[in-house]
Amino acid sequence: MEQVQPTTFAERHKVARESRGVWVRDVEDGMTELLLRGPAVPVHGIHDMITH
Repeated sequence: MEQVQPTTFAERHKVARESRGVWVRDVEDGMTELLLRGPAVPVHGIHDMITH
């Protein structure tokens, strides 16, 4: 798969890191949404920690 991409995975990952972040949005009935964008492994770890 790597050979069909115009850039390497490392280059794409570096660019993607620039869009990482955490956002909070208030929604109805006193609830809030939390959105986290970041590297897959740590984000899955965070999900596991808050759901178990």
